[in-house]
Amino acid sequence: MSGHIAVFAYDFPHQKSCDFIKDLFSYGIKNLVVFAAPKKDLSHLSRPKTSQSTSQPFCPLETRELCTNLGVPYYRIEHDDFSQLKMLASKHLIDLAIIAGARIIPANVISLFSKGIVNFHPGKIPETSGLDAFAYTLKKNVPAGITTHFIDHRVDAGDFIRFNQLIVHEKDTENSIQEKIYQLQRKALQDFCGDYISSKISSHPIIRPTKNLPMSQTERDLAFSQFEKWKAKQLKDQTQAAFFYGCEVGDLDLVSNQIIFDPSLITLTNEKGWTSLIIACFNQQFKIAKLLLDNGADPNRCGANGTTPLMYAKTKILNQESANLSLIKLLLDAGADSTRTDCHGKNIFFYIEKAGDKKLENFIKKYIKK
Repeated sequence: MSGHIAVFAYDFPHQKSCDFIKDLFSYGIKNLVVFAAPKKDLSHLSRPKTSQSTSQPFCPLETRELCTNLGVPYYRIEHDDFSQLKMLASKHLIDLAIIAGARIIPANVISLFSKGIVNFHPGKIPETSGLDAFAYTLKKNVPAGITTHFIDHRVDAGDFIRFNQLIVHEKDTENSIQEKIYQLQRKALQDFCGDYISSKISSHPIIRPTKNLPMSQTERDLAFSQFEKWKAKQLKDQTQAAFFYGCEVGDLDLVSNQIIFDPSLITLTNEKGWTSLIIACFNQQFKIAKLLLDNGADPNRCGANGTTPLMYAKTKILNQESANLSLIKLLLDAGADSTRTDCHGKNIFFYIEKAGDKKLENFIKKYIKK
């Protein structure tokens, strides 16, 4: 860490401003300077509650009072006041800023901070950019969560750092989801602080060709009418993700229970085009593979590139002196075809020979002749 961190906040009772400042202190980051924008009359831009992406409780504490209590330098200043912000950034040796509350920050102000300005957007970027983040989450049927990113001159763009996905539960409502999203912003801040302290921040550009336009009331109502449909998809996706993860790490109880609840999971594929059996075989999870085969998994169903479970099963044991061949035996006994070829027209023996593993090659050839 080097230099001070600026916190863009609001100069009035504002829950996120106060929570972020307190959280930063609790995470051990106390070299803060707060730039608090004065309150403006935005009644002409008033928006209904359903357009908000958080349901923050009322904060009775003034941001200035909190900073005084914590001994944090506090400046009441417009967030587009380039000359004053430049002077203060130089005075306090500020190289990084965090947004706890701000309107659009202009490009010349962003350029003042050599390490950038970090925002915690209450939705998945680029799909949910803009003010109507939660409504776009529902409309586009994407996971809820927080995108941590460095901002640039565009709205909700810049460089991606992390996406914290929100876990949805059966009893969740629109309000409970939005409250969880707010609390998840604080978790995302904690994660960022951990990376900042350990100097492990990495990012890559966000591809966002166009931004989302503000929704009309009719568009928001239509989006919110899709809440139950959206929730059902999130619950289904979470179940599938947990199932695939269990196959990867060898969680026999989790996988077994999921199969009992929904046997069709065995036939699904993940984003790579891998079946659960392929995942288990690639990760050398013998017990999981046996469970899947016993419950009807096809030992010859290929991945997206035509790669068979048998081909994946050999990957991590190639040229190992004391390779465990039990998974190879299991697949062959279940009917795995060693002559199957992938999209390149190559079978398992081509790849074994290419790797120079004569021991594995001879074992399979002898085993299939039994």
